[in-house]
Amino acid sequence: MNANLIWLASYPKSGNTWARIFLANLVVNGDRPIDINAISKYIAAENDLAFYEWAAGRPVAGLADRDVNRLRPLAHKVVSDSNAGLQFVKTHSTLAVLDGIPTITPQVTRAAVYFVRNPLDIVVSYAHHNGWPLARTVALLEDTGARTPTDDQRAFQFLGTWSQHVDAWTKAKGLKVHVVRYEDMVRQPDDAFGSICRFLDMPATATQLRKAIDFSAFDVLSAQETEKGFRERVDPSTPFFRKGRVGSWREELPDDLVARVIAAHRPAMRRFGYLTAKGEPVD
Repeated sequence: MNANLIWLASYPKSGNTWARIFLANLVVNGDRPIDINAISKYIAAENDLAFYEWAAGRPVAGLADRDVNRLRPLAHKVVSDSNAGLQFVKTHSTLAVLDGIPTITPQVTRAAVYFVRNPLDIVVSYAHHNGWPLARTVALLEDTGARTPTDDQRAFQFLGTWSQHVDAWTKAKGLKVHVVRYEDMVRQPDDAFGSICRFLDMPATATQLRKAIDFSAFDVLSAQETEKGFRERVDPSTPFFRKGRVGSWREELPDDLVARVIAAHRPAMRRFGYLTAKGEPVD
C-alpha cells in the first residue's frame, strides 16, 4: 500500500473544518476564498460512504456498523489509491482497534495533524451543532463507546471519550503527529497555521500564508454560510460557523457541568493548558 495519507484528526468541533478550509485556500492560492461547500474537492473525509461503496462494489447504506467497519481498511485504500501523491484526509475517529480492525489504517498513513480544543468549549459548540441539551453533550464526552452514526452519506466514526481521543492521537507510538490547539489558531493564527505548513513541508510565502488565513477567517466563512448554506450543518436552526470564540463556555455552561467536565478530563485538560496548576479552568 502507498503510505500517502495525512490525517487531519480531531474530536468534533475542535477546528478541523477551519483547518481544512485554510489548507484548501493555501493549495488553490486563488483570488477569492474557496466555496465552503466544495471542501471535499480538495480534502476527503474518511467516512464518506462513497469510499466504502467503491470498496464493497455495491451500495452499503443500511449495513450494520460491524459490517461497515470491516470495509474500513479497503475504503482507506481506495482513498490512498485515488492519488499517488500526499493527500489530506479528515477524520473524527480516535486511534483504536474495533473487532480487530484499526480505525486508522497504518499501511496508508504518512502522518497526522491533530487539533485539540478546550472540552468546555467543545461541549457548548457540539450541543448547538447537534441541537442537544448541554448535559447530553457532557455525557457524550464521557462515553467510552461514543461514536457518530452511520447514515446514507457517512460511515460511523468511533470517538470514545474526549480524553481517550486526545491521548490516543497525541501519544501514538510510531506515528508522526503535529498537535495544534484551537485556541492558538484563534489567538496566533500566523504561528499556528504556519506551524502546520512547516510540519507538512508545504512551501508558502508570508503573503500566501496570510491570504489563506484571511480567506478562512470566521467572518468570511459565516458570510458564505449565510448566503449559500453549508452541507456539514446538522441542525438547520443553528449555523455551523456560530461564534468561533474562545471561552464561550463561561457564558453558557452551568457550574455543575463545568465541574463534571473537569472531573472527567482533568489530566488531559491540564496537559494542554486548560487547567491551572491549582485545577482552575482557563480559556
